Amino acid sequence: SLLAFVYPDAASKEPVSAGIELFRDGQLRTRAAVPLPPGGADGRVRYLGGLKFGGLQPGSYDLKLVAQQGTARVEEKVVLEVSPPPVLNVK
Repeated sequence: SLLAFVYPDAASKEPVSAGIELFRDGQLRTRAAVPLPPGGADGRVRYLGGLKFGGLQPGSYDLKLVAQQGTARVEEKVVLEVSPPPVLNVK
């Protein structure tokens, strides 16, 4: 799951858009738009959504959330570690 807060510029009339980008070894692997709900009374936009990463190979990935309003762009990045599936030895 991903929980993010976006604080749009209240003085701007431009809409806010957001997306997720997934990188491995500096290469963009995938990108997806994030459907943002309307802002609350304080203007803050709260996003809570699930992420599906089936089929990712084990390793280290950079996950970026990118928000844009007009020409203003903000990015936040976290490192995502994907482990190999456990091996079960059933006798």
